[in-house]
Amino acid sequence: MRIAFTFNVKPGAPASDAGDRYAEWDEEETIAAVDAALSRVGEVVRVEATGDLPMRLHDVRPDIVFNIAEGLSGPNREAHVPAICEFWSTPYTGSDSLTMSLCLDKGRTKEVLAHHGIATAPFSVVGGAEELDGFAAWPAIVKPVHEGSSMGITRASYCTSAEEARREITGVRARYGQPAIGQRFGGPRPANRRGQLRRPAQGRTPDLLVRGEVGLGQAGRAPRHLPLPGPGLVRARGPDRADGAGGLPRAALP
Repeated sequence: MRIAFTFNVKPGAPASDAGDRYAEWDEEETIAAVDAALSRVGEVVRVEATGDLPMRLHDVRPDIVFNIAEGLSGPNREAHVPAICEFWSTPYTGSDSLTMSLCLDKGRTKEVLAHHGIATAPFSVVGGAEELDGFAAWPAIVKPVHEGSSMGITRASYCTSAEEARREITGVRARYGQPAIGQRFGGPRPANRRGQLRRPAQGRTPDLLVRGEVGLGQAGRAPRHLPLPGPGLVRARGPDRADGAGGLPRAALP
């Protein structure tokens, strides 16, 4: 089995003004470990998610794409690799392009959760400080609406008044060029929900649901994903599950 491994690697010496731009990207150590694990089940071809990724994937002609790429830019960046795989009709791991785009928009994600009766903290998406009028869920966290991996979250993100929130909203606009989301602080720990082994263009639910959180660890150390207590995996049932008829081979399971 030929496996195309798609990823973004942190630059060795990022520019001093890069800030947290590469926070979501992976260290070479992580990429090498994933490569080694995948090599136990097939031939691995590394495909870094740069500008030539679409044609490289086409030329590699993999049996499956193992995707941990974050994308280069834009609010839909995490959807780029899944969308290209769908275009080439290539099976891939992870959530589909719609899910990836939706989940990187915190406001839209919370709207979907609320529509389905899933509890979510009161929030407001604002394009500028002048749009905050009416929000009163204090204390609140103010952060970029289109970022992940705790990007844009500092001590100043914790706001106890409209004055503090407006100041932080202005900072988000200046640093990230995007709207901010303000939401009531408190409740369960932030968690990642990762659907794995989804085949494109079949409209089915993910075969695996992996629960985890980002552990910030000690100062100066990179965040890492940690498992949350409780059920760790949810497997889809029926004829289209990953290890059954019509699904991907069990060897492809992470």
